[in-house]
Amino acid sequence: MRDPYKVLGVSKSATSDEIRKEYRNLARKFHPDLNSDPAASDRFKEVNQAYGLIGEEDKRKLWDEFGELSTKPGFNAEQARAYSNMGGGYGGGANINMDDLLGSMFGGGFGGGFSGGPGGPQGGGGRRGFVQGGDDVRVRLSVKLATVLAQESTTVNYLRPEPNGNVVSDTAKVRVPLGTPEGGELRVRGKGGAGHPPGDLLLEVHYDLPEGVRAEGSDLVMDLPITILEAVRGGSIEVPTPDGPVRLKAPPGVTGGQRLRIKDRGLPGKGGRGHLYVVLRPTLPKGDAPELLAAAEQLEALYAGHVREGVGF
Repeated sequence: MRDPYKVLGVSKSATSDEIRKEYRNLARKFHPDLNSDPAASDRFKEVNQAYGLIGEEDKRKLWDEFGELSTKPGFNAEQARAYSNMGGGYGGGANINMDDLLGSMFGGGFGGGFSGGPGGPQGGGGRRGFVQGGDDVRVRLSVKLATVLAQESTTVNYLRPEPNGNVVSDTAKVRVPLGTPEGGELRVRGKGGAGHPPGDLLLEVHYDLPEGVRAEGSDLVMDLPITILEAVRGGSIEVPTPDGPVRLKAPPGVTGGQRLRIKDRGLPGKGGRGHLYVVLRPTLPKGDAPELLAAAEQLEALYAGHVREGVGF
């Protein structure tokens, strides 16, 4: 197993945010749906496995202290420390007798079937095994706002670990509840790493917004181009919203960056829908026709003073 810090390309002193950021960059780069290179799938699995080891603070501390030993099924940190204090040592794998360590932790040689009691299923003595609960799997879910508003299901493709260290592909069909905010977390029970019990699938929800639209909490902010005539004259302007187009009355003499609000057309949140803020952006015609320059010169003559008068430090 490769060092997860090297797999993610971060130092051992990296912060949790730095590790998360680099993981997301690499996961996006090597995701099989986005990268047709045959080697990308294996790299994607390796990146997910590495993040599973150091992406959460508790697991990262165990890796830093015990190395690969901390990934073994049934690993118990306190018993491992007790074993070390008796002279067994661990430190990155040096001087470890796995049979001795796992035997001391689980009451016998490691590897038999799970037993319900000290004597095994038949009560006849012998070696006991240990079954470990599965790890939780964290996945970023990008979902269209229209899908959530219609309460339609979406399919999540992800990778989950197995006790033997392999990583397998899986899918889950989920419906994001209406009250889920941007960056909110959904938990799908039993769809994480294999084990007894299996882990959960944790989905970090992000809304897939069109170009020119951004989220500010539960509010949406949209940059809306308007013509010079619309800016000067004002009037009714059609605005696309997540719930269909609406007509918005713009005042005459609009300046660039002026905001208008459309209530309850933003993201769903715990307190209900946010608002949609439309930022009006007067836009010049494209091109360099002489008529455009002539029109601009006529407008220039209408300024009462210098437009940047009073601007400074």
